Amino acid sequence: MATGLVSSEVEMGDFLLANPSTVAEAVSELIDGIGTSERCIVWRGQPDCRWKPIPGLYRRLQKAGYKDREINEDLVLQYEDDLLCEANSLGYYHQAGGNRLDLMVNLQHMGGATRLLDVTRDPFIALWFAVNENDDTDGIVYRYEIAHSCYAETESINNWDSVINPALAGRPLLFKPKRINERIKAQSALFLTTVLADVLSEPSIFTHSTPLIDVKPVLISRELKRGLRDYLRRSRGLRAVDLFPDFQGFAQANSANAAFPRSQTELFSSDEDGLFPPQYQPGE
Repeated sequence: MATGLVSSEVEMGDFLLANPSTVAEAVSELIDGIGTSERCIVWRGQPDCRWKPIPGLYRRLQKAGYKDREINEDLVLQYEDDLLCEANSLGYYHQAGGNRLDLMVNLQHMGGATRLLDVTRDPFIALWFAVNENDDTDGIVYRYEIAHSCYAETESINNWDSVINPALAGRPLLFKPKRINERIKAQSALFLTTVLADVLSEPSIFTHSTPLIDVKPVLISRELKRGLRDYLRRSRGLRAVDLFPDFQGFAQANSANAAFPRSQTELFSSDEDGLFPPQYQPGE
């Protein structure tokens, strides 16, 4: 585990979590030691700390009735093949240029369930994902420190067979996808994945530290979410429309469950200037 914790720790599930009590402590926990670490560091934010940080395909299998002791690599491959066949029959495989990797990357970023776990190089983007939903529950940010031998540049991963290589069994694979959509670029996105060496009920690289990956979870209490949202908007300039720079993202940012991005006193008005926000004016 990384050292230099500035806040208390609590036990929860498989983890010993850092439990910051202020905005400043939360930020310090996330960036502690990144200037001296010799490993690749990435972060993942989740608005509900009760969710295990496992890929969406594993969760989908759980919801289909499979027990963790039944979910292994063979089962994952069967359902992946089924997904690829269906995508091909509907023309989506052709739209992805006949590249299974590009198809899976696009699926992941559009909300599909794959074996890929979204992570980011930017701790503040991870923090944004942890605080922008579910105000009635505690959020969490996972900080992963990964051996350089497990990191692959974009040009090193150009087909799906590289991702499901049996030689990866039990090992983390961190790779940077091609920038095939604007969300990947905006979110400083990478993917963390593995080939299951055992059943899901056994420890995996997503939830347990190994010699190749160190997992440090930081609890984000529900009491801190509003203050951290304000910090990220005002001090870091992070907004939903910037992280999801397409019309689908704009629509999701304005769904019934989404918080309004501005207070009532800050609302834009079309009365004077038409359909445009007020122009920036230098302050005194």
